[in-house]
Amino acid sequence: GEALLNDATALVLLRTAVAAALGTFSLGAAIGTFAYAVVVAIVIGGVVGVVTVWLRARIEEPALATIVSFTVPFVASVPAEALHASGLVAAVVAGLVTSLRGAGRLPPLHRLSDRQNWASVQRVLEGLVFLTMGLQLPSVIGDVAAGDFGVRFALAVSLLALAIALGVRAAYVLPLLWRLQYRVRRDQQRAAKLDRIRDKVEVA
Repeated sequence: GEALLNDATALVLLRTAVAAALGTFSLGAAIGTFAYAVVVAIVIGGVVGVVTVWLRARIEEPALATIVSFTVPFVASVPAEALHASGLVAAVVAGLVTSLRGAGRLPPLHRLSDRQNWASVQRVLEGLVFLTMGLQLPSVIGDVAAGDFGVRFALAVSLLALAIALGVRAAYVLPLLWRLQYRVRRDQQRAAKLDRIRDKVEVA
């Protein structure tokens, strides 16, 4: 969920940046466009997720319930895109709501069926994504080579963007990891202290 929301938010920001680059840039308008795209998508995705769980809880056949789950991304994204919001954010939110609410409302057989089928779909889609990227790479390189700046400049910009992305990611993740490690050590110390107290009580 965290990775999908990152990707969805990045795509919304990219679309906003492209729109700003093609026209007159206005910071207020860009922020408003971004907020509208995200908020509307969250509302639509949340509603679709709640309705989906309510509907699937009343379906007895696991295979049919899984088929319904396959329609959720489209049911969430199509109206969001029609309202000029982010369809991807709506689909992600609908999936997260379905997952969180469905854990306590859907029968075990439904959850097992979902897990197996979605795992298979995930593998296929991941393979198609990387295959598509590989097939597009020669044409991208050709277009860059025919441009004004050339492949070396594009490669340098790409490496710079990668370094910035990794740096921002590290600056965000490392404090979280340090915090988690601190909590683990604190919990271990508390557990050891409780064990010592329990041993003293048992001896007494």
